[in-house]
Amino acid sequence: MKEIPDDFKQRQLNDTRYICTKVKKYLGQLYARNADHQRVRVRVSKGVLTAALRKAWNLNTILSDDGIKNRADHRHHAIDAAVIAATSTRFMQSLSRLSAQAGKDGLASGIWNSAIQHRMNAP
Repeated sequence: MKEIPDDFKQRQLNDTRYICTKVKKYLGQLYARNADHQRVRVRVSKGVLTAALRKAWNLNTILSDDGIKNRADHRHHAIDAAVIAATSTRFMQSLSRLSAQAGKDGLASGIWNSAIQHRMNAP
């Protein structure tokens, strides 16, 4: 299989971020209130955070035996949506700060997974 150039990946990520921003705004206008007239928050999540939680919660094994996300099986979108739905905004902000502090090296090491477990067990 051919290697995908890094600049192509970066363009795709930028396009995805832009689309998420627009979709969030649109859905926020459509579903600003629920049936009880309470404000409904529409939020998006960074893929790296969703992926880290999916891995920490062993959800990749739902679609593959080796624990690697299978992009050919589009059910992974439902799993990502469930991960986001199962987290609070506060929790995701906390993980986002940890992610910024850890950097790429921290994300690749066990520091990140232990931080996620610690945050999940915190009151």
